[in-house]
Amino acid sequence: MQRQAEDSAVGRRGVLAWMRPGQLDEGDYRCSMRGMGGILDSLGSLLAAAGVDLPPWGLPVFALIVMLVLLPRIFANMETSRARRLVQRSRGVEGDERVRMEQKALEVAGARPMSLVAVADEAIRIRRSPLAVQAVERLAETDGARDHLRRLRKALRNDDKLPGSALAAALVVERLLDAGAVGEAGRRLGRFEKRWPGHPDLQVAARKVQAARAEEEG
Repeated sequence: MQRQAEDSAVGRRGVLAWMRPGQLDEGDYRCSMRGMGGILDSLGSLLAAAGVDLPPWGLPVFALIVMLVLLPRIFANMETSRARRLVQRSRGVEGDERVRMEQKALEVAGARPMSLVAVADEAIRIRRSPLAVQAVERLAETDGARDHLRRLRKALRNDDKLPGSALAAALVVERLLDAGAVGEAGRRLGRFEKRWPGHPDLQVAARKVQAARAEEEG
């Protein structure tokens, strides 16, 4: 078991060395070469078990083809993990720095459906509804992960509870505006105004929503 774990770690370092040449020292280089050799040995064993007999030069060529086919998924998974970590790290900061990290997570996720799902899930977990709303809105613009989209929308509805006061409600609207979720800010403002009609704090929030909408349209 320990030997398998070592070989797996070595294999990962070998792949990273191939993806990021020139960034490893001599020890890492030896390790990466050993890792690539381990990958080739594993592929050779699998092909032999399947009854496929390749010439000596065939195995490296086959390994390269497999790597090229899998490379887009590997990069996508790496970026998904990176976006999720940014959301997790944003929990330890406040203010503009938190907003910056959250927007960076969305930027890293891009238009990849599963990356946006990861950002939304993590944001819901740490109760960052504005970020979750943004991720879900972007997810809705893609053609993928429709089951996840329905699940996330349901989770957001369940989390859409009335705050304890009109001031807290106005702060919710402002946080949504700061996150760029103008549509969701307007929707929630409508609910809050039904609960606290004519409240001064919500009137201020309403003016900010109108300004944000005008800026979007203009």
